[in-house]
Amino acid sequence: MINVLKLYYHGAKQTTQSMNQTNSKSSKPKRLGLLYRRIAHELKSDIESGIYADGAPFPSESSLQESYGVSRVTIRSALALLQEYGLVERRKGSGTVVRSQATHKVLGKLVDFHKEAEMMGRKPSTRILSITSRQSRIRERLVFNIHPDEEVIELRRLRFLDNVPVVLQSSSHPRYVLDGVSAKDLHDCSLYDFLRREKSIVVREAEEVIEPFSIGPEEARLLDIEPGVAVILAHRTAYDITGRTVELATNLIRGDHYKFTFRLRSDEVDR
Repeated sequence: MINVLKLYYHGAKQTTQSMNQTNSKSSKPKRLGLLYRRIAHELKSDIESGIYADGAPFPSESSLQESYGVSRVTIRSALALLQEYGLVERRKGSGTVVRSQATHKVLGKLVDFHKEAEMMGRKPSTRILSITSRQSRIRERLVFNIHPDEEVIELRRLRFLDNVPVVLQSSSHPRYVLDGVSAKDLHDCSLYDFLRREKSIVVREAEEVIEPFSIGPEEARLLDIEPGVAVILAHRTAYDITGRTVELATNLIRGDHYKFTFRLRSDEVDR
């Protein structure tokens, strides 16, 4: 009886060891798969946050291997995933360079969409969705200082970077600002430049409030993203050189193409 039990125990032990070895072998590829994806995710975050500028050399395979303490195969798999995302370009003989899609906007500077895009080496374009007159709302009457029966002009535009829709803009203006202006007049141009050139209205400053927003089906269709995706919602109030309010706008901005940078400075200096 004892011999039978010993035999059973020995057989069970061998079976357990065999199962552990099998599980260890089968889980190893899974761990490696998770590892290179985690590394790719971290590097993707670094690129999108602006640590590596567009067109800049990316760290070499050997330096990444040393930093993460992993095999070269793992690093190459991570870089291949970044290349699949369109965030890096691997060139024979010259290493890897960054291909960031994100435009980094420094808050505090009033730069129009087209000029900002060109400064970043991107190709901007604008499609006018509609330009219509409508009854003014209470907030517009207060901000524009207009009579309750006065109409405003509403302008809806879709802005593109390199033919990708990135910003959906809806703005309202006192009638004198856009009176007689057609969609053709504003096609592929800066509104502020047009107002200065054609209307002698110079936009001097603007206030902007930014918040996260879950996009609806219609807006998502225009921006070519899935409904419910979080985007950046920016509320803008713009003023001319006399202090009059000339624009109330809401912009829905794709977060995968735009990053906002705040430049912070302490009022206190350590002594």
